[in-house]
This record gives sequence, C-alpha cells and structure tokens, in this order.
Amino acid sequence: MRAFSGITCKDMVKTTTIGQLDEQALRQLYPLIQELAAQEQLPAHRQAVQARLEQS
Repeated sequence: MRAFSGITCKDMVKTTTIGQLDEQALRQLYPLIQELAAQEQLPAHRQAVQARLEQS
C-alpha cells in the first residue's frame, strides 16, 4: 500500500490572474466595484477606479 501526503508542491504555488478592461467595460462595472469596495472596506480600490475614469 502506498501512502500519499495531503500536501503537494502544487499547494505551495501562488497563481495570479491579470485582467484588462477597456474604458467602457470599466464604466459598466464601476457600480459593482463601488459596492464590493464598500462591503470589503477597501476604499482605495474604489478611489483607484474613480481616478482612472477621471483621467480618461
């Protein structure tokens, strides 16, 4: 009988996903971003999106 560990090297790898939005998509998502930022208590996330929209 072979024994296997519950933890493998795959459990130690951090993966990151990077997305990209055009201005129109960002404007459409802005209300949702505002709500998520409020719920997560991350006001800088909302402010970052607001600053990007003001620049365009």
